[in-house]
Amino acid sequence: MDPFLALSPSNLEVIKFVNDTIVKHVEYDLSYEKNSAYHAVFNKSSLCEGYSFLTYKMLSYAGIDAKIISGVAANEDHMWNLVKLNNLWYHLDVTWNDPVYSGSFKKPLNYVSYDFFMLTSTQMAKTHTWDQTLFPLAK
Repeated sequence: MDPFLALSPSNLEVIKFVNDTIVKHVEYDLSYEKNSAYHAVFNKSSLCEGYSFLTYKMLSYAGIDAKIISGVAANEDHMWNLVKLNNLWYHLDVTWNDPVYSGSFKKPLNYVSYDFFMLTSTQMAKTHTWDQTLFPLAK
């Protein structure tokens, strides 16, 4: 990531770069065994925990304030991130920005969704639940 940061991108560009890089290089672990940033990097497969921890680590390395949220989505335990941009917080769910395909279907090369990119708390609450008293409000 250092050569990219040397270009002095905006923080939004860095956040998008992190989202896109993880989505393009990590696949959701349908075996439900891999759950760390290590698995995401070295096995290119992980659960939401690995996605959110890797997102947190990459953004923190770039100097962007981020948090990890643990909550529920689609009636299952789930983790995603809050990121700070221009003194405002936003939700970022890199896992849900990565389409999951099973069986003979393969993820389209370089396809990235932005459905869960930089959302407000109101927008995120339509599909995710969390203890909102523990985290900053994303407006």
